[in-house]
Amino acid sequence: MKAPAAPDQSRRFAGWAAGLALAVAVALAPLVFLQVRQFKLLNETAQFQRDSVLWIAFQLEREHTRLRSAIEQAVEKHTPLDAAALTLRYDIFLSRKGLLQDNDSIVDPLGNRLGGTGVGNGDFTTGQTYTIDKTGPAV
Repeated sequence: MKAPAAPDQSRRFAGWAAGLALAVAVALAPLVFLQVRQFKLLNETAQFQRDSVLWIAFQLEREHTRLRSAIEQAVEKHTPLDAAALTLRYDIFLSRKGLLQDNDSIVDPLGNRLGGTGVGNGDFTTGQTYTIDKTGPAV
């Protein structure tokens, strides 16, 4: 049979085990800190992303209203269309639409991406269409 370990040996082993556990805890503490920080940053990024999408949608709606207003004013007042101004309004509207179009960063609460994942699947296929008559009025 094996003789029981001396109390001095047991204390030495317990001291080494405690020291080793402390060293591991000190080594892992920065990793835990970084993991918690990364988690917070990811949550903040998701919040900023939602805010960004709302801002893009607001800009799109605002530019749509400006474009529609410019067209309606030209039609109602029977004045010649300012082609440069109308083209600018239309180009700005399309640029805003392009920010939302096929934007895979837009996800619903279930995690589904706009139109699905990948390129070329988030296009708008319905809505109002406009035909711009660029001919000047006859006198």
